[in-house]
Amino acid sequence: MGLTFESGNPAEYPIAYSDNIWDLVRAATSPNLADTLGVDGQYDQHTINEVLAEKISLLAAVVAALRLMSLAVVQTLPTENISTTTIYLTPKSPSDDNNVYDEYVYINGDWEKIGDTKLDLSGYAVQADIDYLQAAIERVDSSIPQNVSDLQDSNDYVKGSDLATVATSGSYNDLEDKPDLAAVATSGSYDDLNDKPDLSGYAEQADIDYLQAAIEDLGNRANHYVFICKNYAESTSATISAATHGCGYYPIVSCYSGGQQVAVDIALNEYGDITVGWKNAADVTPQNPMTISVMGAAEITADEEEQPAPPIPDSTDYPYLIFTKTGEGECSVKAANNFNETSVVIPEAVILNGEELSVTSLAMSAFFEKTSLTAITIPDSVTEYGMQALHSTSIVSLNISEHVTTIGELAFANCTSLTSINVDLDNANFKSEDGVLFNKAGTELIAFPAGKTGNYSIPSGVTTLARSSFEACGISSISIPASVVNIDKLYTFYNARNLTKAEFASIEALCKTKFGYYYDNPLNFAHHLYINGVEITGEVVVPRSVTSLSTTFAGCTAITSIVIPNTVTKISNSIVMGCSNVTIYCEASYKQSGWSYGWNRYSEDNNTTANVVWSSTYPNN
Repeated sequence: MGLTFESGNPAEYPIAYSDNIWDLVRAATSPNLADTLGVDGQYDQHTINEVLAEKISLLAAVVAALRLMSLAVVQTLPTENISTTTIYLTPKSPSDDNNVYDEYVYINGDWEKIGDTKLDLSGYAVQADIDYLQAAIERVDSSIPQNVSDLQDSNDYVKGSDLATVATSGSYNDLEDKPDLAAVATSGSYDDLNDKPDLSGYAEQADIDYLQAAIEDLGNRANHYVFICKNYAESTSATISAATHGCGYYPIVSCYSGGQQVAVDIALNEYGDITVGWKNAADVTPQNPMTISVMGAAEITADEEEQPAPPIPDSTDYPYLIFTKTGEGECSVKAANNFNETSVVIPEAVILNGEELSVTSLAMSAFFEKTSLTAITIPDSVTEYGMQALHSTSIVSLNISEHVTTIGELAFANCTSLTSINVDLDNANFKSEDGVLFNKAGTELIAFPAGKTGNYSIPSGVTTLARSSFEACGISSISIPASVVNIDKLYTFYNARNLTKAEFASIEALCKTKFGYYYDNPLNFAHHLYINGVEITGEVVVPRSVTSLSTTFAGCTAITSIVIPNTVTKISNSIVMGCSNVTIYCEASYKQSGWSYGWNRYSEDNNTTANVVWSSTYPNN
């Protein structure tokens, strides 16, 4: 009686079946190159499997949605709970044969008599619809990528197919391929009918069962796995263990090296092991690996134990690095010698003086001021970065593994090309947010990549800025929350070359922040103080809640006067360094004992001090 389609999951696929079903399938499941293409230019096996599983699932839903007309014998036609996919049989009267019935279907709100024979079409579906679905299955079958390179040219590798003749309505009257039942027979025997419908265009339930089996078989062959073969042993073959699970198809294997397909011999034994053989050992090396693409087995796992470990390099293989033993079985990269390299890969282990040693640290100043260095790969064996280990290099990004436990001061300071520091999520000691390095608790900002530009707001909850954490930073403005109370580790904002704006939560928060020397204060370089988005100029009144000041207003040249209450009992260093036009009004009548010598000087010369007015009246507001 034809086909109708309903969504098996209308919440998830409200329009899963339409006149252009394959466009919907493609739009919903084809990978987007920009989003899912890996950094190595290859789709991984999971992406491919998920895509094909989605397509096969939709096909299975289509077959499951084949609605075949059912038969129901009733004494009278029902008046409620009427099914539009049921042929209702009422006893034909008068009749000599109790097995002859009048046949009715409910169409467009009314009963329509379609016959009075024994003809049973409930087990049939229109053959044309079966043909469409078979073509659809073959189309998905042919779209399974034979190798990874098939996925690199287009994100539209499943082409559209027009299923316009398959009905999308649940109404029999809307079917395009319904049989013409206008002429009904009067005989009680189907064979004796003069105007019987032509069943040659119909397929039985067995055809639908075949489609379902074909889809299941397709699923067995849809898995696609990619292995990278690196030839450390100079062999001419690689073996992959493949469990085919009796899917009836041999896996399809293709190999690529250097972007070109490699001619190989493929052998599959009775246990499902695939042996890939190539002519020359030199064709596959650690530097020139081969991609082995396997499609067609339900589960495939590479036998990694058969891959020999790469040889341990000798320290002399790195003439530009100096290694030194630091403990039992361990060594450090002590320094870079005659160094002109732009990129360095630190080995996990080296042979040093005949002894195999694991590389566990970069020593203090190991790559200090090696400006030619733009990229460095550091192995998981390294757990410690010494003080100034990469200071003043030209590295662009840095990855810190989960095993790193120690990072010395200034390790990444003055790296003006550095834009991101990334920490493995499983590291128990450190973390990164937006490429900025923090301790795991998020209370100390350890290193800000000096190559980052624009504006930066320190996250709330940070209490301390580490030494040289913003040295030579390229940002133009910074916002410091009230939680930050310690900026006294030296060189915090040294040479913050582009800084023009420093914003604090309040005057009180600024005054209660403990600064070290004047180049720890961002105002010394920004010169412009902002509170809640408004620049502070003219007079600043220190709140009575403040008991000590440091280099609080250093470099803030827009301020012309500062009022200090008598609650301030301690002042360390100069509070107005770089502010030659400021006048200080003190509620106290003389310099307090806790105020340092030169507390009001505005230059390195102790004789150049700001004007002070003693016994000044503190404002009421």
